[in-house]
Amino acid sequence: MRIRILFVTPGYPPDIGGIENVVQNLSEEMSKKGNEIYVLAASRSELGVERISENLIIERFRSISPNNSYHYPIGLKGRLKAIREDFDIIHAHGYHSFPALVSFLNRGKVPFFISCHYHRHSHKAFRNFLLKVYKIIAKRMVNFADCVFCVSRAEEILVKEDFEPKDCKVIHNGVVFPNIDTDDEICEDRIVMIGRLERYKNQENAIKFLKRNQNYKLDLVGDGPDFQRLRKIVGEEDLEERVVFHGRVSEKDRDLIISRAKALFTLSEHESFGLVILESLSMGKPVIASDIPSHREIFEEVGDGVILVDQNNIEEITLKMQDIEAYRGRVRNENVEKFRWKRIAEEYLSVYKKMVVNRQQ
Repeated sequence: MRIRILFVTPGYPPDIGGIENVVQNLSEEMSKKGNEIYVLAASRSELGVERISENLIIERFRSISPNNSYHYPIGLKGRLKAIREDFDIIHAHGYHSFPALVSFLNRGKVPFFISCHYHRHSHKAFRNFLLKVYKIIAKRMVNFADCVFCVSRAEEILVKEDFEPKDCKVIHNGVVFPNIDTDDEICEDRIVMIGRLERYKNQENAIKFLKRNQNYKLDLVGDGPDFQRLRKIVGEEDLEERVVFHGRVSEKDRDLIISRAKALFTLSEHESFGLVILESLSMGKPVIASDIPSHREIFEEVGDGVILVDQNNIEEITLKMQDIEAYRGRVRNENVEKFRWKRIAEEYLSVYKKMVVNRQQ
């Protein structure tokens, strides 16, 4: 069965972000199967319509973003009304962004799905204020959606605590397996962390680990509001020669950085998922991860190669590095295969098809 799917998203590559990558991979995999995919995306860079393939079109709108907190796409409302009846479903991404709310309010009679990517709170006071106001309006969007998708059971618990969705399904995020043979790379005494530089990500704890363990160097990949503070800490601890701030890099460069590391650290206080864990394992690299619900969930799915720790206990992290050393920078875990995007896309399509069939009956 061929499905006509309208994705609405706060961004699409070359814009950088987790949701952007999710929508890109889903749309590409679904279009390969002959489904018609049209993406309406807010954009911080390119504008206009781009045909990616015969079955995949991206239309980007300029967005405004007060305090970089919410992205409101100019012209999205009118465009939705003009084309919505051409599609079998509307699938919006990102509870915390205006494109999802605009698509819900202008969905007409088209079945509406939402992937919340829900965090509940922000680490910025202004954003938390906006979230309280926004929830008054957006609560109906979640409660009245035909189906709410969560990327983990941990996110599902949060959604069900804060909303009353009619139907809620957990479908994990997928991972892109890199085209790089890590066996040909030299494994160095390096630790890598991937993600936005924000306090809740706890890059500072990796720096503290480095201070106590002189043999290691640290690669920080990503940018964000905590950059200046972290750089100051590195200077005060005299670690400039052992910590590298890479900023934003291409996927190829990111994979090369991971390939030469002994392990990946992800020490977040909370995450709706833990994609970097799968990305690291797909390259054969073991992971030290904070013992939070979403990371425990991934550990239960994949097992070998993931070591859970108290993200604030530097002594425990140091102790667990002995187990990491036993891997010699190489771990083989076939359980990661279940997270290929092709398989993830099929799970979504199965839900879509049931909705389309039910409406036709």
